[in-house]
Amino acid sequence: MNTDLPPLIASVKVTTDRSHDTVQAATDAIRDLQAKLDVTLLKMDKLLQTSTDQLTNRGADVHTTLVAATKTLDTLQTILSPRSIDRANLDAALRDIAAAAASLRGFSSDVERNPQLLLMGRRP
Repeated sequence: MNTDLPPLIASVKVTTDRSHDTVQAATDAIRDLQAKLDVTLLKMDKLLQTSTDQLTNRGADVHTTLVAATKTLDTLQTILSPRSIDRANLDAALRDIAAAAASLRGFSSDVERNPQLLLMGRRP
């Protein structure tokens, strides 16, 4: 038994040394990985903060645009309301334009039938 013990002790010592080296290598790898993960998480935090800021700013822009669009629609509704002065003026202008167009059609019809109207005019 004394002869078997020294090689066994040597084998255990080699195994212990190797496992110590393996544990040290694993510890170093974990520390390196932890440092890289810290950098990655920091960059992710910055990216998320930038995205949040941009979304907040765009949200304010969208809100401003919607408020302006609402005001524009309210103004249009006021102008186009049947009781609106602007609507009444617009309707009157359209009636006047329609009457002028009818008069021009009548005049052109008279001139087609009697081109001398352009030179002589109508008789009273």
